[in-house]
Amino acid sequence: MGSITDEKRKLIIVSNRLPLSVKRVNGAFQSSISSGGLVTSLSGLTKSTKFQWFGWPGIEVKDPKDQEDVKKSLGEHNAVPIFLDSTLAHEHYNGFSNRILWPILHYQSGVVFDETPWQAYRRVNELFADAIAETADTGTLIWVHDYHLMLLPELLRDRLKRQGKTCAIGFSLHTPFPAGDFWRNLPVRKHLIEGMLSSDLIGFHTDEYKQNFIDTCASLLNARTEIPNQIQYKNRLVCVNKFIVGIDPEKFTDTLKKPEVQERIRNLKERYKGVKVIVGVDRLDHIKGLTQKLKGFDAFLDDHPELQNKVVLIQVAVPSREEVKEYQELETELSTIAGKINGKHATPEGTPLLYMHRSVPFDELTALYSVADVCLLTSTRDGMNLVAFEYVACQQERHGVLVLSEFAGAATFMTKGSIPFHPANKTEMSEAIFNALNLDPAERRSKYEYLRDFINTNTSAKWGETFIEKLALRFSPRLLLSLCFLTINCVSITLFLCLQVTCFDPTPSMSLANGILSSPSPLSLPFPHWTFIYIRAFPYQESVLCGETKRAPKKNKCIPPYPQNPSQVLRTRSSYVRCMNFILAIPLALQYQELSCCYLAAMVCHSVNFLPMLLLPISDLLNANDDKSGILTIFDDQTTLVWDTFEHFAFIVLISLIRSL
Repeated sequence: MGSITDEKRKLIIVSNRLPLSVKRVNGAFQSSISSGGLVTSLSGLTKSTKFQWFGWPGIEVKDPKDQEDVKKSLGEHNAVPIFLDSTLAHEHYNGFSNRILWPILHYQSGVVFDETPWQAYRRVNELFADAIAETADTGTLIWVHDYHLMLLPELLRDRLKRQGKTCAIGFSLHTPFPAGDFWRNLPVRKHLIEGMLSSDLIGFHTDEYKQNFIDTCASLLNARTEIPNQIQYKNRLVCVNKFIVGIDPEKFTDTLKKPEVQERIRNLKERYKGVKVIVGVDRLDHIKGLTQKLKGFDAFLDDHPELQNKVVLIQVAVPSREEVKEYQELETELSTIAGKINGKHATPEGTPLLYMHRSVPFDELTALYSVADVCLLTSTRDGMNLVAFEYVACQQERHGVLVLSEFAGAATFMTKGSIPFHPANKTEMSEAIFNALNLDPAERRSKYEYLRDFINTNTSAKWGETFIEKLALRFSPRLLLSLCFLTINCVSITLFLCLQVTCFDPTPSMSLANGILSSPSPLSLPFPHWTFIYIRAFPYQESVLCGETKRAPKKNKCIPPYPQNPSQVLRTRSSYVRCMNFILAIPLALQYQELSCCYLAAMVCHSVNFLPMLLLPISDLLNANDDKSGILTIFDDQTTLVWDTFEHFAFIVLISLIRSL
């Protein structure tokens, strides 16, 4: 982790556990970088971004002097410890996070809620909020990670507000977010969702997880979700998006070049000469589908006796949560199955399965990836599974085949370059393994190149930088915006007077189809009241009302004050009118940045066809559909917006840029 001397942007990263191991050596505390999924994800970010990391150091330190020593040791890595007593840490991590919340996030049934772990979860989130709020300054970007800290954004924002600080808060979930039926089983589900919604930006790994969250917010909290990737709740506009997490491929490439790693690769190739090697690397967890993997491999050996002594599965099961009873039982079950497979299929020449229940050094792991012909991943549910990325990064020469469960998050992006299968179907898994071992060399190369391009494009550095840049855009200095609003409002009022604008109060019952517009509510607009505005200075304009074309009279008679159809689209032929309406729309583009995005800017200037798109990012506009003719359908079939000139496109781009301030 780099220093935090970057004056342009102060970044704080928060996770339940610091990415460092702290040990007492000869009476002093020493810290070193540890392994883990989040550490892998953020490894590339450390090269380009400077930040400070907050989290639990993993040990209980009661003595104040010892706490200072630990802070000093961790401070060398720009890490800040948040000390917890062992009982509180256990109830938070094992009691609620992993025994209750983790199974629900991964579609596991049989979860029993307990109030004591829940209170510990709340207390830990409060302690984190206290420590971070004390350190953060106005303008600091705060990036919170994972399910252990779902309450933190709300608690932190409340403390920052009391201290007069304004910070942008982002939240990334590294697990799946389940469909509503599973999430409904959690008694405290509403508290957790509201905690996350105090963030400015929420990131998920896939569109499926993102959409599940959006649907849950709509059904559970009645939040407004009509505009893509936006959630409006309690006068807050929260951005929700997909951010593809990755690894640092260069780290693996550089490791493969080490002389000692090359020597180890040669030894492994000699050891398994004439044998097809299948590798599996998983944390020992129910969601990794390890029991299904071993049973599926057993079925493969039964189906293909001709491959006896010609195929070996090297399975690394990294110990995890060893103090939890369910994980102890899982390890016992896996050891039993592994023994039965070898007892059934072993010969004096060798065994078909090497099962290792321990961590493997990085150099050894890289060499193992390099010599493997196939990588077998059998997740029953997984946020992403970066082992798939790591394997591809080590296959420059061999072009190994990835056999990937369709329930791994990585399958969303890597199916085309892998062989997918259902982990509960032993026959399908057996066939997938056989096909991978016998894949045509040209197809192996084609699949590898697809996956290689994907992991080189979606790196950990890109993931982190993209999220931070998006988060930074969510923060705007309030004083600067206030001055902009004041200036633009004055200009708007002047223009209204010059153009002889007639204003009408809208009917309270006005509503758009599908609930996009609801009855007006007080919002901070550059005008004293809700109004429909009609420009009378121009004698001719053509409007599309209810599918019919009508001409306004040339004399100073305006269009009827209330639209005949709430989803109508009005088009103005005069370019000058369009320019004036664009100027009048600028305050709305700014004011709506953090207000009710469900009210379309067309309520103020409805005589130009692109105004209902003001609140949509330009990327959403360009990707609304695949129709290149310039016709976009937004929200419902009745609201069709036609933008057929470069002039319209330029206006949309400018407004999108304004909204990104």
